Amino acid sequence: MSDPVQPWTEFGNPARIESGGDPHLMVQRRNIEEALTRRAEMLLQRMQRIIESSNSERLDIDAGLLIDLLKSPDFPRLHKPAFQEAAKQLQRQSHEQTTGRLLTEAENGARAGDRAARDRLVAKAKETLSKAVKNGSAKDFRKEMEKRLLSVAAMEIAPAPVRQKLRKRPAQAQPPNGVEKRHTIRYTEPVLTVAIDQTEYRTIDWSTRGLLLNVGPVSVPFLVGDQVRVEISCPNVEMRHRQQAKVARHDESKNSLALAFLDIDPVILAFLKAIE
Repeated sequence: MSDPVQPWTEFGNPARIESGGDPHLMVQRRNIEEALTRRAEMLLQRMQRIIESSNSERLDIDAGLLIDLLKSPDFPRLHKPAFQEAAKQLQRQSHEQTTGRLLTEAENGARAGDRAARDRLVAKAKETLSKAVKNGSAKDFRKEMEKRLLSVAAMEIAPAPVRQKLRKRPAQAQPPNGVEKRHTIRYTEPVLTVAIDQTEYRTIDWSTRGLLLNVGPVSVPFLVGDQVRVEISCPNVEMRHRQQAKVARHDESKNSLALAFLDIDPVILAFLKAIE
């Protein structure tokens, strides 16, 4: 970590200098104000670079240094509001990015069966979300992140023996009512219930890679390439799971919507156990 910024050290005592009309003191005062302004600009530039590295803790440190700098009685008053607002925006942006990243890592931890990692990352995401809201995050962002927090916290963790057993399942095995397709087994039974934005659909078939949904004759508000959050449930199986998927295809002639998972999910694998 770099040494704390002390913008006034080159000018000696940081106490406010009153010029009293003295030309020499006026020049000295102006030099101090310019030095303080340059230091503030440098800190803002460094904060912008830190955002790219997703290090919100380091950014908070620099934000604290900037706030202390702005409290100096010699800092130009007219410039303070602009620097304060810029620092607030950078902190908000950093904490929003960190919240999203932590939740994604928490989801991955849950899918890997690591409950401790999931819970630890969810707790950190709550902290960063609180900081983002404090710095002015929009209400829509807050609601979306709170929804994700609840979703990740509720994710079922597939038991380790189930994950290990299903990972060893031969890829060429033919399931009952299954169809071999695109290098993965696609199942038509059991029919899964898939909720997207509080609307429920039923599966035509499904696999460890994705879902093919019957969306009916009505139009759906999704475009190919959109990412959606799905909640999957299976009859007679006490397991409910939420995760991200991407819209891969929409066939209006067949009333179908194809969704692709972003990775193979051990919890969706656990559904296989129900039909063995």
